[in-house]
Amino acid sequence: MEERKMFPDQVIREWIESTEDGITALQNWRAHLEEWAHLGCEDTPGDFHAALKRLRDEGLEGWADGNPAGDGLDRLAEVLGVE
Repeated sequence: MEERKMFPDQVIREWIESTEDGITALQNWRAHLEEWAHLGCEDTPGDFHAALKRLRDEGLEGWADGNPAGDGLDRLAEVLGVE
């Protein structure tokens, strides 16, 4: 990757923006989890894949794919009836 000429405040601003994007993706993921927990798992495959894609697009694939919560992402997909 070619290094760009950036002022220190630009570097920090980009990190803040990236952090906000990651937080938003995690909040979206949590909202889906809460919805699935309260309303059941019907019609979730599209939502599941979209929410997971958003996490991955924000660079959180390692967190999502390697998370041991509830026996992992594959188990969550199984519980939700997602293939």
